Amino acid sequence: MEARLNADGAIAVDVANAGIGGEIAETTLKRLKAQLATHWPQLVLWQVGTNDALTGVPVGQLTALIQQGVAAARAAGDQIVLIDPQLTLLASESPTYEPYAEAVDAVGAAQHTPVIKRYASMLRLAKQGAVAPLISHDGLHMSDFGYDCLASELAKVIDEAAKNAASVSAQR
Repeated sequence: MEARLNADGAIAVDVANAGIGGEIAETTLKRLKAQLATHWPQLVLWQVGTNDALTGVPVGQLTALIQQGVAAARAAGDQIVLIDPQLTLLASESPTYEPYAEAVDAVGAAQHTPVIKRYASMLRLAKQGAVAPLISHDGLHMSDFGYDCLASELAKVIDEAAKNAASVSAQR
């Protein structure tokens, strides 16, 4: 994603992947707050909810944790974009999985925080029979191709937002 964002020269960024596989939102929130205290990130991309769904964290608890994360980023003066859960071949049949995606989307709407709706996008592809290349052989994680597609879409959103911000600043 860093290479994509820096490619056209519109913005210069350093991207750090601070994600830890298998981590639930409660643990990530603690690390996020500590990282925000260093004043390093200016934009936080928080992929949240997949592991919470898989481990049965109550949806209401997840909602509260996401709200706290958004508030912490804003208090630190940073922007935050939420990325809702990915569709996994293991979780797609679970009757409790979809509410987690809905919870992330609802927090984003209520907090006026952008949400990359990965779950809905992947669900559309699954219904078309085209999701398999996005998911690795284990049926749980995204494939390299899937992450490449996600990075490409995120880079477009971030690049466009940066151009719009620069245009607004220039007009002032």
